[in-house]
Amino acid sequence: MRHQRRIGEPAFHCPRRKKPLAGLLEEREPAARERVEGLREAADRVLAELAEAETARTGR
Repeated sequence: MRHQRRIGEPAFHCPRRKKPLAGLLEEREPAARERVEGLREAADRVLAELAEAETARTGR
């Protein structure tokens, strides 16, 4: 049986969760932003190494 939303209840609320989904997402957002920043830094390092290797290979 599906849970029917009560009047005034947020559409994203799940009755089995202790916190609304928006609250869980807000808690996880800072950690996700840190992971994304770390991945960007790693990608920048890889691109810099690739550019350096290309320069060494072509001699320019």
